[in-house]
Amino acid sequence: MLRTYSPVGFNQWVCENQPGEGAMFSKGWWDAVEFVRFLEHEFAAREVTIVGDFDMCTPPPSEILQMPIFCLRLDGLALCLKNDFSALEPYWAASVLIGDDRGFSAFGLVAPLDRWRRDLRDAFPSDWQFPEYTPESRRFSCGLQHEHAVYSFLWLLTHRPNSPYHDQWEAEPDVK
Repeated sequence: MLRTYSPVGFNQWVCENQPGEGAMFSKGWWDAVEFVRFLEHEFAAREVTIVGDFDMCTPPPSEILQMPIFCLRLDGLALCLKNDFSALEPYWAASVLIGDDRGFSAFGLVAPLDRWRRDLRDAFPSDWQFPEYTPESRRFSCGLQHEHAVYSFLWLLTHRPNSPYHDQWEAEPDVK
């Protein structure tokens, strides 16, 4: 079941919606939350909110987990992400809105949206359900296999010539 609402602060939603003590798949829930927290720091997101959530039925022994739908806002870019580890890969879905003139090529990272006869956009709020990725798209949705693909995808979106983003090791310390 999909629930959408006005954006809620990331930390507030996490505090209010943690899986119960007996949840057998809470590690998957926490892995998704901690991974997005890592992305927030790594890519200097201006804001991370939760724009909705959905009930995910886990693999056997089945239980229902309330999974968040994350929205990361960066300079010139907004990204909606969800993690669904209940089925086969791809485990992540993304919807991207590019608001500046950056070019983007996915270099084969994206997975089809209808993999395994399920539309990966199914849990996104309607205003985040975009057409499938095509080169030079400004608004698109796609599947991403795993965390490594999500990280690489975001890196490609944010790193471009003359980009305000830079890696920490690029700055050379003053050595005298």
